[in-house]
Amino acid sequence: MPTARRPPDLGHFREDFDQAVHQLRGALTEALAGCRLDPRRPQELARECGLDKNLAWKTSRLVQAEDPYDAAAFVPGSAGLRILVRALHGREAPDELLGRVQEAIADFERMVAVHAGDRGALERIVGATRERDVGDGSLEPLRRMAFQGNSVIFGAQARAAFTLRVVAPSAVDRDRADIATVRGLRDFRRLRPTASWPVLSLRTLSEGVRVGGAWEPIEPPTDGARAPLLPDHCSSPLPELRRLVEGNRTTYELAEGPVGNTAALDVAVGGIDRAHVPVRGADEEAVGEHYCRSDTPVEWLQFDLLVHRDLPFSSPPEFCLHGGTPGEEVFPLSRQVRCHLPAESGVRELGSTSAGLASPHLPGHAELTTRVCERVGFPLADFRAYRVVQSYPPIPVTLVLHHRLAPARREGDDPA
Repeated sequence: MPTARRPPDLGHFREDFDQAVHQLRGALTEALAGCRLDPRRPQELARECGLDKNLAWKTSRLVQAEDPYDAAAFVPGSAGLRILVRALHGREAPDELLGRVQEAIADFERMVAVHAGDRGALERIVGATRERDVGDGSLEPLRRMAFQGNSVIFGAQARAAFTLRVVAPSAVDRDRADIATVRGLRDFRRLRPTASWPVLSLRTLSEGVRVGGAWEPIEPPTDGARAPLLPDHCSSPLPELRRLVEGNRTTYELAEGPVGNTAALDVAVGGIDRAHVPVRGADEEAVGEHYCRSDTPVEWLQFDLLVHRDLPFSSPPEFCLHGGTPGEEVFPLSRQVRCHLPAESGVRELGSTSAGLASPHLPGHAELTTRVCERVGFPLADFRAYRVVQSYPPIPVTLVLHHRLAPARREGDDPA
């Protein structure tokens, strides 16, 4: 059933612009996936859909652009969009997905008409209002070189790694929150057969309190010795995982195996910690932090954080890139400024629709996110969604999203 759409508000350009661009990009991502087309290959789009090379290139860049300001530069004109819709129809795109594309196009054109009048005026508004990222892109070639070197040194690489974290009110303790976490690798490849690779690490601190997840599995495990796999988001046959227990740490790792593209695999694990973290701090300076750590040479690292709207810290979190090694980590990481690295992207709010959560780097990511929210106990629409994406991130690195916690309750406060 189509979701109700709020008419564009003349006073909120940024919100309407972001929503319209994310909806269009997400709807096209899902429709191309429904046609079994890879949006990263514009030549394939041109050949399979009979598109002009320029239109195919724009479509590819639009779908891959994470920043709405970048994406807007590649939205085809009205005639090009009509050609694209006809091409998707010719490729027998599912009616539901094609309908979402048409609705997203209509919303985008309505946003342009209300806030700018025409595309040329929109480009001028975007150029004048864009908030530039910290970096200028000059570090990416160096990070790409580091990725290539680390791949050879460590004997493994992946096209994408991701962490998805969903934070929701606890049903058993009103001052704590449940946290669901999913971690995964896409197109993981070994470059030498002796390379094993950790996917999930759980560390017991004391009295059963764990860091990395207490892990009520999101999906029932098929084997008690295995990590909590999400089979629908893993390769078939399921990846072979090995469980290692060393002191207070339990690690699930991919076993050694053959090298190259023919042995590439996808793996995703996930679980839920009930009443795991407080929503209130002991003082006004208390912060809550959410981490996406990567030790894998990857082309893309994506971190999605969904926060329930009823929690007192559902406003947009801040972001920093922490480069300290585990032995140097002093919490909270967001305050260890000396360990922070330059970041060329920031936090983006995605809205609360599955189309807005689609990712060109992670097929099926919107469906995965919707499923995790359901397992936590709330529909996707109840959450605010935020995303950070880094290309060729250095390793080791931790993406940190942080927010100020609500103040502690005072005596006499309403317990409701």
